[in-house]
Amino acid sequence: MMAQDTINIVAVADLAPTQMTVGMREVSFKRRRWRERSSRQAADYLNKLRIPVVLGPNARQYLIDRHHLVLALREEGIVEFTVSVVANLRLLSFDDFWARLERQHWAHPFDDEGRRHCYKDMPETIDGMQDDPFRSLAGTLKRAGGYAKDKAPYSEFKWADFLRCRIPRELVEHDFAGALAMAMYLAQGAEAAALPGWFLASSTERFLRIAATQTVSEDSSMSDPKFEVPAELRNMAERTIEQAEKAFDMFFEAANKSVAPFTHPGAEISRKVLSLTEQNMKSAFDSARRIAQATDLQEAMQIQSDFLRSQMTSAGEQMKQIADRAMSTAKDVTEGKFKTGGSS
Repeated sequence: MMAQDTINIVAVADLAPTQMTVGMREVSFKRRRWRERSSRQAADYLNKLRIPVVLGPNARQYLIDRHHLVLALREEGIVEFTVSVVANLRLLSFDDFWARLERQHWAHPFDDEGRRHCYKDMPETIDGMQDDPFRSLAGTLKRAGGYAKDKAPYSEFKWADFLRCRIPRELVEHDFAGALAMAMYLAQGAEAAALPGWFLASSTERFLRIAATQTVSEDSSMSDPKFEVPAELRNMAERTIEQAEKAFDMFFEAANKSVAPFTHPGAEISRKVLSLTEQNMKSAFDSARRIAQATDLQEAMQIQSDFLRSQMTSAGEQMKQIADRAMSTAKDVTEGKFKTGGSS
């Protein structure tokens, strides 16, 4: 039931989504990026764009990716797209169709609070998708360098669910800059280590994984093998760390400038979290450099283990401070004790 290299022109109104939510801030970001293109660049982009879809019951065409982009371009006046039909599942029953999509990681039946729904609750059109502010937070966090782009299915939604359990929704909705600072802090912690694109995993673990494939040195005994790390690999890792550190420095500079003029409680938590984030990231980069300079795999693994242990030791007290401040801020926002017009 596969349909390879099938290309069609489809009206946006005829496309059905396979997820319940989008982040509307992400949609707005993509709209701004679209407006930055010249007319020629826009035309070239659309000519090359192929939106992946599957054929479903009643021959409807279902988006399996690029929901934010499609919605953004529709809002910018684009009424049809070139689609690539990657599978023909129109002979399946309704339930079997959606079950197949989930098995292929082509469907996400979860609402804006992370709750799973029945397939019959899926929106019929892209206009029916809900706004999930945590999906926007996860997308902005990735662009700010909080985690790396990852090919894992729905990686941004996994980060959104992680943040949803730890940051008050009121803070995301009323003080996005403060929520982003808190998300940046959370993204460094050991609790986030299992998430796709975790920052340390994208640098130091790759270093460890490559190092583990290196040949055992000739002077090592069979009972105590020693994996030597080539100098070229150490140099590559150090360059990666340097680039990441520059990205974080740019984020901290911009974030500190954005909260400096404000005096409301939301700005207070932003500054507190930014301070802790900067402090922790310096420790993370120092640890990453030590790993990159390690001469063998055992030493690198020990440095990584020591760093994670120290993070977990300090994380509890730091999170208590932040959580107390965040809940107080969320309460102030809800009760209208300060204006939020200056937040981003």
